[in-house]
Amino acid sequence: MERGAIILPSVRIKSIPGSHSNKWPTEQSADNFILIIDAGALRIVHLADIEQKSLMPEQLVELRNIDVIIASLYYPNIIGIVDQLRPKIVIPTHMWGSPIMKSLIRQWPAYRINNIDLRLRKETLPSETTLFLIGDWGDRIGNMYKVPEWTEN
Repeated sequence: MERGAIILPSVRIKSIPGSHSNKWPTEQSADNFILIIDAGALRIVHLADIEQKSLMPEQLVELRNIDVIIASLYYPNIIGIVDQLRPKIVIPTHMWGSPIMKSLIRQWPAYRINNIDLRLRKETLPSETTLFLIGDWGDRIGNMYKVPEWTEN
């Protein structure tokens, strides 16, 4: 729960301050940390339980060229944040009971992946922001909303 970095030969993980409340985070007030993971050719960002209304300029400098975002999609402001970042794939967490799930499936193309084995290659990522419902969520919510199953191109 602090700003920092872990740098290994094939993976770099960096954390930057975020907010789990609607306040702008500072180093001292951060109550959510965003993880930026560069693994091979992919950039993965875990926004955790971010509740900010939008991202700060300092955060946007760090959050560029994102392939995959993992985030709690429970709060309505997350749509604006994801649209600011324009990743190729969004993997939601905390979905059950989410008041915005139906909106999310209408906002971006959505696919279900009924198992938890997802292998991503940069060259086969979708060309636009796409929602991936994975594992149990893919099975339960994907089937509830009749979301098609993902097949790699």
